[in-house]
Amino acid sequence: MKIVLDTNILVSALFWQGKEHQLLKKCIKGEIRAVTSPDILSELAHVMRDYFDAQEEEISKTIDLLMSSFEVVDPKEKIKVIIADEKDNRILECAIKAKANIIVSGDKHLLELKKYKNIKITKTTIK
Repeated sequence: MKIVLDTNILVSALFWQGKEHQLLKKCIKGEIRAVTSPDILSELAHVMRDYFDAQEEEISKTIDLLMSSFEVVDPKEKIKVIIADEKDNRILECAIKAKANIIVSGDKHLLELKKYKNIKITKTTIK
């Protein structure tokens, strides 16, 4: 099984100790196959810097850890499924390119889809 973690799940995992943190730990340990993309990592760095005042060294270490623990794909195909918030499409693009089974997200636009091209979209974290 391959999963894509939306940026909001990654942020929750990094800054709080809840279910998302446990999920991220499983991904880093390789217990769950996680996939990300340069767009997701770039958005994560932006959020860490601009909303959490993270230092560049911390951001760099976090991005390096995710790049070494996750499969990184670079989607070339652009899709326009979510009109209300265009950047949410980057999550779908990553999942399609990676042939992921699940997207874990807290984003209402993605969650409203429930499924896209046989990819389940859920806010429920994997056990």
